[in-house]
Amino acid sequence: MNKIKENSALIKKILFIVLAGVLFITSLTLFIQSIESYDGGFDANKDYVVCMIISLIILAYAIYLLISKNQNSTLGRQITIGTSCAIACAYSLGVFFKGIAKGKEYAGIQIYLYAGIVTLLVLFIVGLDYLESKKSN
Repeated sequence: MNKIKENSALIKKILFIVLAGVLFITSLTLFIQSIESYDGGFDANKDYVVCMIISLIILAYAIYLLISKNQNSTLGRQITIGTSCAIACAYSLGVFFKGIAKGKEYAGIQIYLYAGIVTLLVLFIVGLDYLESKKSN
């Protein structure tokens, strides 16, 4: 019975790595496809860069889980989710406020506001979870 639990845990970790790898490769592919060249340089969709960085963080955490002896990595999960949410929140709110400052139409940039608020709430919840786990130890 113990062998089955070990095998299922290993399969879960490998599937997590595969899922994170697919997410990273997809965001990298979308980023490469969004590159446009023009006189004097190039431009790309920065949303895909942020997705690629976040997926790289998740992939690093998945690999850490595979090679780690610690089965319950609460701190690693909190760091991964917190870092990803902080990056997504800063980018989303930055794009929103930059768009407002430039006078863009609200309907075109409101999704960035919503994404920033949601990731800020998740970041707050992860912070409270971290403080709770630190208090109990």
